[in-house]
Amino acid sequence: MGKKEGNAQRTKGNTKASSSSRSAQNLGQDVGFVGFGTTAESAFVPLLQSSDVDDGVPADLRLVLRKMHKKDLTTKVKALQEFLDLTEPLGEAEMLSVLPYWPSVYNKLATDGDRRVRELAHACLMSVVKGVGKNLALHLKTMCGVWYIGQSDPHAPAAQAASAAWQAAFPPSKLKGAVTFCLAEIISLITENITVATPQTLSDPKVTPVEEMEAKYVRTLAMSLTSLANLLKVATPSDEQLSNLLSHTKFWKISKHKTGSVRQAFFETLVQLGSVLPDTLPPQSKVLVPAVLPNLHDTDPSAAPAVWAAALQVLTVIPTAWEHTSPQKAVFPNIFKFISCGGEGVAGSTFPNLLPLLSKIPASIMGDQEKFLGRWFCSFKEALDSTKVRAASELSAIVTAYTECLMYVFSQESVNQSLKTKLLEEHLVALLIRSLSDRRVANSGLYATLATYLLAWDKAGNTKATTAALNTFFWSSLTHSLTAVVEEGGDLEPYITMISKIGSAGKAENISSLSLLVFKLWTMLTDQLKANMQPEANLVYLSKLLSQYDIHNSSNLHSRIFSGEGAEEQFLTTQIVPFLTSEDLLPAASSLIWSVVKTLDCDRAGVLLTEMCTKDSSSSLTVQHILTAAGPSARTSETVKVWLANSEMVSLVIKLIVEILDNLAEGKNENTVNRNTIKSIFGAGMNFSAGNLENIVRLIINGLEKGDSGDIPKYLDFVCELLILVDVKPIWNCGIGADLVLNLFTMDDGSWSTTIQKKMESVWMKCVRQVGLESLLVIRMVDSVRKMLQENMTGNVFYRCISKCENLLNIAGDQKSGCRFILSLMPEWDQLEIFSNQALYQQVFTQSLWLSQPIFPVVMDEAEKMPSLARPRVSLFLCNLLATYLGFSKLELACEDSDGDTIPDCDRNELEEEMVMHLVQVVASTCYLENIKESSAFNEAEIEVKNGLERKSRQLVSRLDKETCRVLQHKLRGLSLSEGGLWSDALAWLVRLQYKSSEWDLRLPSLLPRVDSWSDGELATAVQVLQIAKDVNSGCGMVTQTATVESGRMMSLGGLISAGSEPLLWLVTRCVVLASNSQLDTLKDEVAAVLDTLLVFRADSEERLLYSRNICDISWAEANTVACVANFLACVVTRCPDVLSAELWDLASCSLVSWCSSLEESQTSILTRPAVMLVAVAVCRLAFTMGELLGPLGHHPALAPPPQSSKDWTLPHKLREEWAEFFSEGVFSVLLPVFVTVSSSPDPNSISSYLMTELGSALVHCPAPLLLSVTLTPLFLVQDVDSPQLPDSITFLYNHIGPLLLSPCRHTQVTAGHILAGLAKATADAEDFSGEEEEKEVPRRLLEAITKGTTILENLLSEFNVGETAGTIPPGNLTHTVTMGYLLAWRVVLCLIEQAGEELRPKYSEFLRSQGHLEQLLNHLFRLLPTSSVALETSFFTVPLLVTSDASSLEIQQLSGSCWVSVCRHLPALARQWWQGLDKTAKDMVEKVTCSTVAPMLWREEATAIAGAEATDNMTLKVRDSVKEVVATYTIDEGSMELVVSLPSNHPLGGLTVESGRRVGVDTGQWRKWMLQLTTFLTHQNGTILDGLNLWKRNVDKRFEGVEECYICFYILHGSNHQLPKLGCRTCKKKFHSACLYKWFSTSNNSSCPLCRNLF
Repeated sequence: MGKKEGNAQRTKGNTKASSSSRSAQNLGQDVGFVGFGTTAESAFVPLLQSSDVDDGVPADLRLVLRKMHKKDLTTKVKALQEFLDLTEPLGEAEMLSVLPYWPSVYNKLATDGDRRVRELAHACLMSVVKGVGKNLALHLKTMCGVWYIGQSDPHAPAAQAASAAWQAAFPPSKLKGAVTFCLAEIISLITENITVATPQTLSDPKVTPVEEMEAKYVRTLAMSLTSLANLLKVATPSDEQLSNLLSHTKFWKISKHKTGSVRQAFFETLVQLGSVLPDTLPPQSKVLVPAVLPNLHDTDPSAAPAVWAAALQVLTVIPTAWEHTSPQKAVFPNIFKFISCGGEGVAGSTFPNLLPLLSKIPASIMGDQEKFLGRWFCSFKEALDSTKVRAASELSAIVTAYTECLMYVFSQESVNQSLKTKLLEEHLVALLIRSLSDRRVANSGLYATLATYLLAWDKAGNTKATTAALNTFFWSSLTHSLTAVVEEGGDLEPYITMISKIGSAGKAENISSLSLLVFKLWTMLTDQLKANMQPEANLVYLSKLLSQYDIHNSSNLHSRIFSGEGAEEQFLTTQIVPFLTSEDLLPAASSLIWSVVKTLDCDRAGVLLTEMCTKDSSSSLTVQHILTAAGPSARTSETVKVWLANSEMVSLVIKLIVEILDNLAEGKNENTVNRNTIKSIFGAGMNFSAGNLENIVRLIINGLEKGDSGDIPKYLDFVCELLILVDVKPIWNCGIGADLVLNLFTMDDGSWSTTIQKKMESVWMKCVRQVGLESLLVIRMVDSVRKMLQENMTGNVFYRCISKCENLLNIAGDQKSGCRFILSLMPEWDQLEIFSNQALYQQVFTQSLWLSQPIFPVVMDEAEKMPSLARPRVSLFLCNLLATYLGFSKLELACEDSDGDTIPDCDRNELEEEMVMHLVQVVASTCYLENIKESSAFNEAEIEVKNGLERKSRQLVSRLDKETCRVLQHKLRGLSLSEGGLWSDALAWLVRLQYKSSEWDLRLPSLLPRVDSWSDGELATAVQVLQIAKDVNSGCGMVTQTATVESGRMMSLGGLISAGSEPLLWLVTRCVVLASNSQLDTLKDEVAAVLDTLLVFRADSEERLLYSRNICDISWAEANTVACVANFLACVVTRCPDVLSAELWDLASCSLVSWCSSLEESQTSILTRPAVMLVAVAVCRLAFTMGELLGPLGHHPALAPPPQSSKDWTLPHKLREEWAEFFSEGVFSVLLPVFVTVSSSPDPNSISSYLMTELGSALVHCPAPLLLSVTLTPLFLVQDVDSPQLPDSITFLYNHIGPLLLSPCRHTQVTAGHILAGLAKATADAEDFSGEEEEKEVPRRLLEAITKGTTILENLLSEFNVGETAGTIPPGNLTHTVTMGYLLAWRVVLCLIEQAGEELRPKYSEFLRSQGHLEQLLNHLFRLLPTSSVALETSFFTVPLLVTSDASSLEIQQLSGSCWVSVCRHLPALARQWWQGLDKTAKDMVEKVTCSTVAPMLWREEATAIAGAEATDNMTLKVRDSVKEVVATYTIDEGSMELVVSLPSNHPLGGLTVESGRRVGVDTGQWRKWMLQLTTFLTHQNGTILDGLNLWKRNVDKRFEGVEECYICFYILHGSNHQLPKLGCRTCKKKFHSACLYKWFSTSNNSSCPLCRNLF
């Protein structure tokens, strides 16, 4: 079948696609009006104005009105929204022009099938109403019907919009008149919708689905009926207006409509008709009654209440209604079924109508009255038994209706007395008995309903004999049932509950029969109690009966139960007290005692309770149980207050407390009963006198002083619990009470359990609140805190101290008292240990800080004392208190989050100057901790102090106001100028923080010192200010100005010849470092001038430059001179080498070689002589800068990526050659032995890292040949006896450098990695791979690092599966060090594999595979790598591996990523093999990482290698980059062969596919062999695509040259070593590869030929 033309592309042949709006514009260009009439009164929508007609409708509105008639839903919605937007600014004139066309549009859209359209139509009507005002009246009748019905829309927003428009049009005063005005039209439309409309007439059957048509019809029907009901509430139509509707059969058939909402609206309409126009219903009785009464079984939640209301209305309006139906067949069976089913979920709304309905059923209609009533009430029984009734509200409705109907029948004189008795027994009494066992019935409101009727029966019993008989029968039946249960020992609790609820609802004293029943029950229970029958249960029942029935409010009943004076005391002492001796009966007896005594007056009850509780040894437990029985009301009970105030009770409590304290102090077990009793007594409100409490406190202190003799935690727990309960204020401020509180405050040191700690805190906080912060107690607490701060506290004690002081601070009433309290806590800073100079070591040794006098001893051969954290700890203490004081202690602000946030001035706080003095120390302490590099020497608590202070100090200082910051800055600048060092760092820290957290003017020039001669502090301050100016890009002219002034001053002094000019050279050096490129251009003349002074200085005072001599004994001043010259030269070489003349290059090069010679002579003193270390660091930095600049073009550290393009400096001719031929050897031949010496020397003060940073940076630029030529101390290791032999030069390097991969210094590790990776090519070239073995061991030193790392990582990662991130490994621990060395060792091994030739590489890879090393590596990598895509991107970036970088957890992840990339690059087959053995989850994770990052990188490398491959005569290669394919075409003579290699998206995890193209001159079998060989190589050999294609080419070449293949592997060239078949069989003359034969012989265990089977 052909495709229909109508389904062709709509835009074919057109220039534009269809558009509703454009169609509206283009339609009818010469037509003035087109009709769209939808009612009898047609209206017209103007489309396009002709030239002679002007109706005033704006063009855009005309277009919108046209679009409203479109069938497309979206078009209509947009049109209505546009109409709202367009009409909002229009005036009355424009809206009046639209009004004639609006009714037809509105009538259509307001009845649309989509709710959004209807809602928007009513909203647009609101806009029209507001715009036209009273002019709406002319067109009101046209649309009033749709409008009024729209207010009953089931879509609530649409109905609300229509109602809002109606209320806007008609104020409340005119509402009724408007409805009357439109009444005929509204009723006409309603009548039409109900009697005439069908689904087909309301919608277009051609375009509307059947479901939508039916839904619209049902909605219209329901809206019309609801509107009629609402209309009847505000207007009264005439009979003639309603006659057409009421006489139509279709109207009455709606009672059977399948939709509940329609039926609901129908029955509600009938109810309104019966209320407003009752005379209209009787004429319709014949159809009305059958439409209503037979439908009372309707279970629809919406229709059911309406049909019952309609039924009651019909029976009220039409007295003869029962004559128009058959009740026994059509009505009653449905009702009985409805009741028995429990209302099917609608009982709550329908069952309240059963009593009114029953009252409207005459006895004559019932037929057999007994049978009818029996069936009626049996239906209720069935409903209670039904499983369908679940909701409590439903059950309550059923029970209430059941009870009310029974009581109604009992009240009817027409019902026979015997029938009433029968119904009473079978139903009401049965229902009551059922409630005693069915909790749901008991809780359904039965008792409250029944109490009302029983009260009425009790009152009417004297006048109506029939009622009295029923009442008597009811109570006798209940009494008989109760007696039987008592005698049988059954559960009486339901009976007591029933009695109490009936009594409370009907007021017990008014129902005499109920009182008799209670007295009967009391008598039976006490008789059984006397007979000792079920004593526990009977005690409980008696107690509940007294408490729940509230007997003491019923005087008659109370006097009958307790007859005579003192009856209560007699009852308790004779019948109840004996039970107190039994532990099992004690709770029940105590409960009854409380129930009895609370009926007595307070004094009488108190005496009685005291007598019962103090007469025997079980008194403690008795008190506890009586208070438990009293419940929460005990504390407010006057009876309890009087009882506990008795002196005998106070003595009892003191006795119990003393007993417990003595037992706990002696280590005995406490009496739990006594403790709980004490807790209960104080919880009930007992108060101690001050004297009694002091005696107890004295006992407590004595117990605490005994120390370890008892169980201190339990002792403290009890003491704190007791003191929390006791409330006596006067004793805590001084004396023995204060001693106890202070003791508890001091003992609260964080070492106790959480429970005890909270209790201790509650005690001393309670006492402090009572006495205030200014009390003697708090002064003593402050003294103890100040003393603790001066000691070296542990972490828990310190943080607990902070927490305690914060709690005390929160008690302060105002800021002044809070500030005074904080200041009182602060110790004198001079009494605390000073800052350690170790914080300045890095700055001093790298000469970023100038010190004219050393801060070290001359010889540092012993470990210095650990840096003191006394001041930082006090600073953190102060920061926490100030945070609480200022109100932001709860802010969770991480430093990195708050750095970039500007704090507005309104959120800042002012502090007093006295407090600012302490903040000076806080800032200094923060910088002190930041400067201590070797944080690994700290324990966890000290690291926590360091991190906490850094965060808290930033948080605090950034919220100080401008004046406070000004004062703080002024004080810090003064200290910086006088002291320098750490105080200069503190000033810089503050200024940087102000820049980040405020918008204030920093006024940096005012901070810069202006002096004629520089002190150390002024130099430090100047450099810090200049550094800030560069960082914030503000006041940068200060750098050039300072450099110009100081260089000029240096010139005037004649350079370094003059004493004291070294600081000037140092300052100029710092300026050159800080200057931008543009500033540096302006300073070149000054730099050149300073450089020239160095030539003069060397000529005049060469001996001061310490060339080629032992410098072990040099002074600090001599070291400073050499260091500042070397650093200046290094700075110039780095920033502006073009300034250096040939003579200056000679100076730099020769000086470097000479200084290296000096270091060689003094290398054993570098780590112990600070002056030598200073020179060594500077010389190594100069070596690094010159080696980086003058090395071979494009050179870079072996494990680092190639450098980015750098500036091409103009250097003197042959400078690089001179460096390579002479100077570099003189430098690196010294620095490598120094590196080995220093790295193996003891470093007690951990200062070697400063040297290793610069020394390592220099050595990584040493060329490999030069490394091999350096003479190192011969070093052979015993474990290498059986290892493959390498040249001595390589062996010594591996033995010296290899172990440094696991050095604790990260700089040493990375340097070792670069050096060993640089040796990879030389190692591979030196390996002997001529043997037949399949494996080749990698160097032992690398294996040792790998083995140690594997052991550590196996333990660390054992709980994680491959693909699950184990988290980061923080630096500063052994695990991080070993993992770093492990990954570096693997990077070196992979470099070795990369440099190995085609024959050696398979042997290396087979060794790594067979020994399991590679599998372990890959398993580790994918537990170290992160799983998030963002982190993965970071990890897989090329790792710079700078020697100068600090250790970080991110670097571990980056190294893991680079190792995976290298494995995929050089060992793809092994990576694929490992991946295929993983489980699905791990495979998915590995594949995700590889596809997103590795595969694209490898494809780019493959494509680049193929594109740059050397061209051959007979094979061409072409890359299809878009589909990742390589096409190889082999040409011979006039024919050609073609192969296509395709990379999968998950390369190298997925196998490469090799597809066959054209082939000429080769048979099918041979072609398949070559295809198989190439596929096998690419799949199972660790080579690139280019390697595989070259192998294929060589096979083809040899084939056409006539060479036969090996008959073991059937390849001409061996897959791994690419050798030809050489070894031939003497019998069959066939040749084989030597490797294939070796494998054949070793696996087959014989030496026969594979083909002829003869001995080979």
